[in-house]
Amino acid sequence: MKIWTLTPNDDESAPTPQIFYSEAAAEDAATQWVANYWDAWMKPDEEMPADWRDALADLQVKAGFLDGIQLGEHDISDHPDLQPDPYQISAEADKYRAAVHVRDGELEIDDGAKVSVSDDDGAYVQVWVWVSDEVAGLDPKCRTCGNRYSDGGDGFDGECPSCADKSEDAA
Repeated sequence: MKIWTLTPNDDESAPTPQIFYSEAAAEDAATQWVANYWDAWMKPDEEMPADWRDALADLQVKAGFLDGIQLGEHDISDHPDLQPDPYQISAEADKYRAAVHVRDGELEIDDGAKVSVSDDDGAYVQVWVWVSDEVAGLDPKCRTCGNRYSDGGDGFDGECPSCADKSEDAA
């Protein structure tokens, strides 16, 4: 697993890195950081280079800009907090998972579902339970646009009023 950090170096405050879970997000943030300074320091008609590194270099050379940023990539795969709990990959935990009575579409379990052993001679096993919109007390979803609408409204045949009107006009 990798993370990216973006750390400003502005001589006015202690550097506080921002953490990103994708390189693209870190690059976008770096571009935005440089663009904010570009607009303030460069001539209005001078277009910012597409790569933030080139733009930062231009700021420093052409405008005497002293601040900077560092973009770092870090592999955190070996971090102890990211290692699996040994119990979760044990044969005993697998026996608890196997004991769950799965009902397809109603009660399901993922491979490696979390198992939490109890003091009461058993364990809690993480499962998926199906709950319908109706049981949850939610309005139905329009089959066309996916928005929820008030049941019993002016909709028709699983459509919200707006989509029902469009379907009627098209017919």
